[in-house]
Amino acid sequence: MNLPDSYRVMGLNPGAPLEEVHRAYKRLVLKYHPDRSHGGARSHRIFCRLTEAYARLQAAFAAHEAPHPLPFCQRCGDAGRLFRATDGRLCCADCLLARRRKRLPMPRPQTVRCLATIGLDLAAMFCLVFAVKDASLFSAVLGLFSLLAALMTLSYDVLTSVVVAR
Repeated sequence: MNLPDSYRVMGLNPGAPLEEVHRAYKRLVLKYHPDRSHGGARSHRIFCRLTEAYARLQAAFAAHEAPHPLPFCQRCGDAGRLFRATDGRLCCADCLLARRRKRLPMPRPQTVRCLATIGLDLAAMFCLVFAVKDASLFSAVLGLFSLLAALMTLSYDVLTSVVVAR
C-alpha cells in the first residue's frame, strides 16, 4: 500500500501530521474493530486495511523523523528519496529511471574520474613498454611522468571522495 492510499483509507488529506494520523486511527479502529462491531468479515477487512495503512504511515514518519507533511512520489506513492522531474513533479529514482529505460544513463562523475586515471595508467604503460623496446630515453621519461600523473589523479580522487553512510 502506498502513501496516498494509506491517507485515503484513513480518511485524511495527504500530508496530515502524525498526531492527526493517530487520532484518525484510534477513532476508526474503535469503529471497525471485529470485537466491537458486528459487521463480520467486512469490518475485519476494513480493520486490516486500517492497520496496514497506519503501519505504512508510521514507518514513513519514522523514516523521515519529522512532524511536517511528508512528500511522496507522485507516480508510485513511495516516500523514499525524491527528485524533481522535468515536469516539476516529485518522483523517486525508480520512477525517473523507468521513464528513460530506452536511453543509456549518463555516467556518474566518479566513473569519469576513474576513467581518467585508467587512461593515464595505460599511457604510462605504453610509453614504458615502447621505451624498453626501442631503448628510448624520451619514452621512458614520458612514461614516468604519465605514471606520476596517474598516481596524483588517483590520490586526488581518493582525497575528494565522499563516503555516504545509510
